[in-house]
Amino acid sequence: MLLNIRYAEFNPLCPPDWRWRLAGQMTAEDVSHAEEDQAVVLAYRYLGAFKSCRSERDMKSLLRGYPALAQAHAVYRAGGSTKTALEARVVADEAPKDIAVRSQMSVAGVELFEEVFFDVRQHLNARDWVLCTTIGQIETAADDEQRRERFVKHLAYAGGPVVAELALHCLGMSGILPEELTLTNADRQRLTRQLALMERMIAERIPPKAMLRIAEIAFDEDLCSSCDYSTRRADLGAQLQSFVASSRRAAVENGVVVPVERRRNRDAG
Repeated sequence: MLLNIRYAEFNPLCPPDWRWRLAGQMTAEDVSHAEEDQAVVLAYRYLGAFKSCRSERDMKSLLRGYPALAQAHAVYRAGGSTKTALEARVVADEAPKDIAVRSQMSVAGVELFEEVFFDVRQHLNARDWVLCTTIGQIETAADDEQRRERFVKHLAYAGGPVVAELALHCLGMSGILPEELTLTNADRQRLTRQLALMERMIAERIPPKAMLRIAEIAFDEDLCSSCDYSTRRADLGAQLQSFVASSRRAAVENGVVVPVERRRNRDAG
């Protein structure tokens, strides 16, 4: 039975790539009637053309006919850090034009990636849906790769564009850092160490409530609440120091690490 398009569009349990899945179902069941959702129609036609490709010439013809969707599909199929970085930027609510520059894609390619493969932007205020259905719980990740993917998306969603770009850069998922966020080597090393600490907390299965508390304290309010890079450039170094200090404080409060003074007393005893 073909999935009802209105049900798919508003059902909170549908995955972000529901349009692509529906197009695949339409192709498998040889359904060719016009649908109300034009993105599904486009995906259906593209998928039919893609499955018909038998040579390099066919692929070149596909790229000419569907340049933006072919670009979006390539990212979706490739997976890995490129797809993770793009999705992290979306949940951070970065503008498509900014994502296009940082992902080395066309704006149309980014917009179609969102429409067909990652339909979440209009629902970013639905926090539980984003965390559970779109990103997924970190502690239930199947392997280290999926854990890191979910980790960086949680950071991006919690912190917004500034934190997303810093996290992607320091975790090696993006070589592009906006000029306004240029880091000194010391800042980069400090932030990388702190992100590694947070990853370790997750790997050691810190209770979700404790992790939520750590995230709330760790992200400096000024750093997370603004998407204006230029106004944050002057005091970025101070913000990063605050980020590190508050994260360490949160880790101590939740028993993840032991303060130096307490360790000394424990060792002396």
